[in-house]
Amino acid sequence: MITVLRAQGFQFAIYLADHEPPHVHVYGGGGRARIALGDGSNGPPLMNASSMKRSDIRKALRLVLDNQEKLLKIWSEIHG
Repeated sequence: MITVLRAQGFQFAIYLADHEPPHVHVYGGGGRARIALGDGSNGPPLMNASSMKRSDIRKALRLVLDNQEKLLKIWSEIHG
């Protein structure tokens, strides 16, 4: 697992041996979530969440959207 972003109390990670679609694992707010990175033209969809408040999910989705291009680049560098 590589931490690719820390912001607003959240940790965003990409696993080295992970699967498509491109996504990040988000830890914080007392829970965790997986958020797909989308394709750059659409916002990132929530894949799933566990024990994370809706307000924290919205914050995490916003952070992924704000960093979408950077995160897609990192995913591509890791997974080719």
